[in-house]
Amino acid sequence: MKLIVLGSGAPPPDPCRSAPSALVEEGGRVYLFDCGEGTTVRLQQAEIALADVETIFFTHLHADHSLGYGQLLLGGWILGRRSLRVFGPVGLRHLHETLLTDLYRDDLDYRLGLGRGPAGLTEEVVIEELTGEGQAFRDERVTITYLPVVHSIATLAFRIDAASGASVVISGDTAYHEPLAEFARGTDVLLHDAVMSPSAMFNAGGSRAGEIAWTQMSRVHTTPSEAARIAALADARSLVLTHFVPGTNTGAAVAACRPHFDGPVWPAADLLEIDAATLNATPRAMPVQSH
Repeated sequence: MKLIVLGSGAPPPDPCRSAPSALVEEGGRVYLFDCGEGTTVRLQQAEIALADVETIFFTHLHADHSLGYGQLLLGGWILGRRSLRVFGPVGLRHLHETLLTDLYRDDLDYRLGLGRGPAGLTEEVVIEELTGEGQAFRDERVTITYLPVVHSIATLAFRIDAASGASVVISGDTAYHEPLAEFARGTDVLLHDAVMSPSAMFNAGGSRAGEIAWTQMSRVHTTPSEAARIAALADARSLVLTHFVPGTNTGAAVAACRPHFDGPVWPAADLLEIDAATLNATPRAMPVQSH
């Protein structure tokens, strides 16, 4: 099982980080979690065929986690996707149908008129809204379960357990939430929200705006040290910090984890790949376009 961080950023735009998204690859199949701006490009840079992205999970429907969905919905279909299943909190169906029947209806009517079949776009598509907690999805390779966490809107953490025994947990955006530790018990890789840094927030919005942002967002996000405490309580094998605003000192974020968690800790970067079995982490260089 492999985790690929596609987007490690946050709402403030960052030329080095796409908005949140992650991919789990197991046994030749791929499972996408969140679809922020830049996800489609990062998938291609990770050499993932867009037609193969047929199963998508949303932790929540904030813009930074979902603005890339329209591009992937259309682009993956154009490049050959013929079926799609999408899972997420209540509101997901409204997002999906608004894109298809309102915002891009004329565009899609035109493209369907070019002769490409509707399968994977308007047919052979299943949208499932998740409530409570439990199992979201299962196939012969993985079982995916979910748990509500604490954020400003309905948000879900996901756990991906492979038949091989490997596992990855994706926290979604959340405040410190000890039930997440039990949910993540013994996982190989915990990808955890660690957006909060007072100095980074000040840099992103100016001193007064940063102070307000810190006060409000600290109630619905996790600091690196809090993420480390969850990893330790979960007895996770490793921790990946993500959801960084511009100006975050990632070295300091990792250092803040050390008093609480003694396993491997990585600051997420776009296209970072981690093997859940060996815990080998591989940064993938982003291609540079030649002119």
